[in-house]
Amino acid sequence: MSSQIPKKKPELKIVFDTNVIFNGSSSELLKEEVELIIKENSEHNDLDIHWYLPQVVIFERQYQMIRKGVELLPSIEKLERLLGHKLAIGEDIIETRVKETINSQISKLSLKTIVLDASNVDWQKLILNSASRKPPFDPGEKEKGFRDSIVLETFLQLVNSSPTTPRICRVVLVSNDKLLSDATKERTMDRTNVRILSALEDLKSLINTLVAEIDEEFVKKIQEVAISFFFEKDNKESL
Repeated sequence: MSSQIPKKKPELKIVFDTNVIFNGSSSELLKEEVELIIKENSEHNDLDIHWYLPQVVIFERQYQMIRKGVELLPSIEKLERLLGHKLAIGEDIIETRVKETINSQISKLSLKTIVLDASNVDWQKLILNSASRKPPFDPGEKEKGFRDSIVLETFLQLVNSSPTTPRICRVVLVSNDKLLSDATKERTMDRTNVRILSALEDLKSLINTLVAEIDEEFVKKIQEVAISFFFEKDNKESL
């Protein structure tokens, strides 16, 4: 009897921008709601979900967490004066501990880091977009948007390395930055398997919809197989 190759589960690749994971904390990489979504959807029988953070997003959260930790140093200095004892906690200790915390939380939640391949970026076009204030660059007098451009280029590289058929693979960017979202939509308008979502509620709805679709497909297949086991007229072996 020939062994049947198990069918590969469809993939859902989810990329988070900084603005949807930011929590103002010096100790947590992700806001609680994001962490809960990941934990609740880590194991679906018929859908493989992969969670991604662009490297630049990790670097930005690292900066934010270190800055938040440094803000606590004056309180530590007051405590040292009260105790008459040096606790030997400075910016270097905070930076080291923040990096360790981030690495630990990335591992615990099975997050994947997307590292930008700089050699595959059209830097001339990016420079032109910056000068002409084309999204994701801000149209104001001061040039803002380089970090968002790096997020965009990183996301596009993941899209380009992924299967293009929606039933096989979908790639999602979750960001509430309108300029970044608009630029991403423009660059991926020919891809039917790409979604740009602005809120975590939209992400939860998408996951629930995809899981429901897969469940319905599974039920339909089971029904087609099961029907032959149930009552058939003039067939005494049927149920």
